[in-house]
Amino acid sequence: MTLTKFPDAALIANGYEPNACDGKRSVAPKWSSRPNTVEALAAERAAHSNALNTGARCGRLSVADIDITNPAHVMEIKKVIAANLGETLLERVGAKGCALCYRNEAPTSKITVGTREKRLVEFLGIGQQVVILGTHPDTGRDYEWPNDYLGGDPLQTPLADLPEVTPAMLYDAAHAAAARLKTLGYGEVTVTGIKTPREDNAAPVASGKPVSPAIIEAMLCSIPPSCDRNEWLIVCGGLVAAPVADPAWDGLDLFIRWSRGDLHGGETPANFAGPEDCEAQWQRDMGKLHGN
Repeated sequence: MTLTKFPDAALIANGYEPNACDGKRSVAPKWSSRPNTVEALAAERAAHSNALNTGARCGRLSVADIDITNPAHVMEIKKVIAANLGETLLERVGAKGCALCYRNEAPTSKITVGTREKRLVEFLGIGQQVVILGTHPDTGRDYEWPNDYLGGDPLQTPLADLPEVTPAMLYDAAHAAAARLKTLGYGEVTVTGIKTPREDNAAPVASGKPVSPAIIEAMLCSIPPSCDRNEWLIVCGGLVAAPVADPAWDGLDLFIRWSRGDLHGGETPANFAGPEDCEAQWQRDMGKLHGN
């Protein structure tokens, strides 16, 4: 795909929500919530001149990210996903596996398929992004859209033209992928994320009603602490704002214990940066909550 530098206006016109990335990382503090306008993105790029890649926010853009290295196994999981979600021309290739793009008009949070040691397939949703243009930080090669000659890239295919999926379809695809990965020898593969398809296909909305500490802890048990930094930040913000009825509840202690892996068998995730990191983020979110 031949590109001009930062075709932000064209991507936005096609229904995507681009953001500036340094390698795979979104650089702006409010990248996931700022307005999806050319002006906002131009300001983001001006403030982060090192961010030479372009990502796309997920939500309506639903991405099945296959993160395995065996090419034959990648093909098997692509078949499973196509059988559940339909064929899509929008396939992006980086260092390994591939990312398959769909449209979800009822955006959900991320669904992860993997083992205790590794995420194998992720269905990216609210709060995530996928790099779509630029250079892969590990290989030094450009991200590729192998079907671009058929129109299969974000500059030629509007988001509205992607195959539509629903939360229930994503749920089924995740469990079908997990089953196939088990037969391919990946061991005990599980699915974390949404537990059941919502009948109304609506994204979950916080009610604001008081909840018990036990419910909060049970919810955290379904979220692996080895998640990426963006999801870790979302968990912290959710705990800070959680309407917990018990005045003795220590949300920060729970956040540290979850981050350290205490709720998931006691194995400390490789990305755990220590309780000081947890406390610093907690204080930042507390400041935002109270307008400081």
